[in-house]
Amino acid sequence: MLGHKGSPGAVKFYDPTQLTLRYLNGTQEFLVHVEGEAAHFNIPDGRIDVKVNINAGKISFSAATLQEATSVPFVEYMTELTAVNAVKVGDSILQLCFQQLYASYPSAKVCDLNKKVADVIADPVISSTPALTIAGEKYVLESNGQTGNNKKVFIRSLLELKNGQPLPSDPSLPISWTKFIDNVIAKKHPVLNINGVLYLPVAQGTKLESLSLAPFPAGTPHYTLKNLQQVTPVSFNGTFVLGDTILLVEQKETTKEEIPLTVSFTVPNYYYLPDNGAPLHLNTSEGMPDLNFVASLNQVPFTIKVTAISGNLVKLSLQAGKEMFFNRWFAKDELRELTLAGAHFEIKVQHVDKDKSAATITVRRL
Repeated sequence: MLGHKGSPGAVKFYDPTQLTLRYLNGTQEFLVHVEGEAAHFNIPDGRIDVKVNINAGKISFSAATLQEATSVPFVEYMTELTAVNAVKVGDSILQLCFQQLYASYPSAKVCDLNKKVADVIADPVISSTPALTIAGEKYVLESNGQTGNNKKVFIRSLLELKNGQPLPSDPSLPISWTKFIDNVIAKKHPVLNINGVLYLPVAQGTKLESLSLAPFPAGTPHYTLKNLQQVTPVSFNGTFVLGDTILLVEQKETTKEEIPLTVSFTVPNYYYLPDNGAPLHLNTSEGMPDLNFVASLNQVPFTIKVTAISGNLVKLSLQAGKEMFFNRWFAKDELRELTLAGAHFEIKVQHVDKDKSAATITVRRL
């Protein structure tokens, strides 16, 4: 039973220090804990909160289970899940479950007390990384590889980038460079999903030049920034080359003291011609009429386009901006070698399907 002690002669109607809570049979009374105008009671099964909105003249009550009351909130970009805590992520409460069964193994089973998501096993031996989607946000689970009470699971934000989609996607929700790099240095980094490949950011210092990327969860090799350009005394731009994918990183100074420097990440709508000779593919059967790519970081992108297919022939054009290099017919297995933008590369027709009017073209560096 929740009550409020009277205050004879007092003008104040509500005083959180005067709240009382006891069992209906009166066998036990619980101590009130007050913070400002809010109060709570710790009870055997959890917690009861009392909040007041003086301006609106309203008092609200809420209850939480023991697990909910003792859980820690997820904070960007990583929160540790241990043998003794629970982590509140959105409307889910995650905890290590079946701990006795998994005690002698480096893997861990993670369950949602609210049953919003299915159980997940985090195993450092398995190459695939378990992922969760909670309230529209994505997370990955990473085991620390320990056993028993030393076991931890790192819940990390999974930030996705695809061609032409910047991060953050909403300019009104900027990413603080200071907060981002401090978390990276403290190994509380998020995981980046860049065109379907997972990477972890690594840094030894707070400047952009110290930032590198490594495959997740392997951690090696490290990809370093290229084409670093200074914009202001404290802001820089740079580029990562990740195989055939380019990641642009841009810092901007702001007029806000609380977020003086922001960072954004963008995968442009073109590919990088891999230095190791691996081919880029243009497959019209997959709805790709053209392919945009660069052979160096400071050039206008090339566009190779299938403009027509007739029998066993395919008509290809290659241009960069307004400059056209060719627009002609190719037969199956025919190739063309070019040296453009300081790079020597080959364009080859690998396959033509006259029945489906489809073709496959490859471009590779020589």
